[in-house]
Order: sequence, then C-alpha cells, then structure tokens
Amino acid sequence: MKVNRETFMREVETGLKTLNKHDQAEILQDFEEHFSNGLSEGKTEYQISAALGSPRHIAKEILAEFHMEKVKHNTSAGNMMRAVWAVFGLSMFNLIIVLGPFVALVG
Repeated sequence: MKVNRETFMREVETGLKTLNKHDQAEILQDFEEHFSNGLSEGKTEYQISAALGSPRHIAKEILAEFHMEKVKHNTSAGNMMRAVWAVFGLSMFNLIIVLGPFVALVG
C-alpha cells in the first residue's frame, strides 16, 4: 500500500495507541528517520512507505513483540493475556491479508 509520510505515521501511531507515550515516540522517531534517509537518497514518500509495508501490520507486529517481551520479564496473568491477544490479532490480520487475495485468485 502506497501512502504518504503523514498518513503512514498517523496509521502507525493509531495502531500503537495502547503503548505508553515514550515508547510510541521512540518507535515513531525510527520511522521518521527511515523517511528522512529515504528522501535524502532521492526516494519519494510513496516509495518509502511501500518498502516499509502496511502501517497497520507494522503496528500489530510491534505490539505483539512488545507484549511478548513484557511476558519474558514479568509473567503475570495480565501480561500473558495481552501477549496472546496481540499475537492472535496479528495472526488474524495476516490471515485476512494473505487468504483474501489467494481466494480471489483461485476464484
């Protein structure tokens, strides 16, 4: 999906709304650097966003990783459930993204 920098950043930020503001800011700063570096190499915002991938998928992956790391450090029931839901959400998103086009091609 090709989107501009502003749309990409907004969608990632929306997907990360459950993280604390400090973690969100660090992650968003990393993506800002990707865009800055790509632009300095002569790429367009659309080319950079396409190379990075779906912002919603990226946010789901980051959340799943974040919750899995949290479980490693503190294996409370709440952390375990958040990790399971994050991985489940990522799996469902992947299933829809992969299975949808596959069914359309087969059909």
